[in-house]
Amino acid sequence: MNGDNKVAQAKETAKRALASYSNLNNAQSTAATSQIDNATTVAGVTAAQNTANELNTAMGQLQNGINDQNTVKQQVNFTDADQGKKDAYTNAVTNAQGILDKAHGQNMTKAQVEAALNQVTTAKNALNGDANVRQAKIRCESKLRHINTLK
Repeated sequence: MNGDNKVAQAKETAKRALASYSNLNNAQSTAATSQIDNATTVAGVTAAQNTANELNTAMGQLQNGINDQNTVKQQVNFTDADQGKKDAYTNAVTNAQGILDKAHGQNMTKAQVEAALNQVTTAKNALNGDANVRQAKIRCESKLRHINTLK
C-alpha cells in the first residue's frame, strides 16, 4: 500500500508542476495529465512530468522564435526578399502560431515543436532582402559609371 501512496503523491506533485507550465496548449496539457494519470510507478510519473516540462520549454522557445515577427516583416531583409522566401517565413510563423494556440493547438510532440522552430529560424535566416538591395545598388552604380563614360 505504501507504494500506491508514493505513486499518488508523485501524481499530485506532477500535476501541480504541470499547472505551472504556461507554454503548453490545452491539448498538450490534457495529454500530459493523461500520461501522469496512467502512470503506474513513481518512475513513470516522473518520466511523464519530465516529458511535459521539456515540451513546455520547447513551446516557450517556439514562442520566442516568433516574437519578433512584426519587426522582421517591417525590415528591408523581409520587404525586399524574394517572394518565395517571404512566403516561407510567413508560412512558418503561421504554422508556429497554430501550434502555440492555447485553445485550438494540437497535441504536438517536443520533436514536432522543435521542427517548427527550426522552420521559422531557417526561413528567417534565408530572407535575402538585404542582399537584393545590395545587388540592386551595385547594378545602379555600374549603370551610372557606364552612363558617365558616354558623356
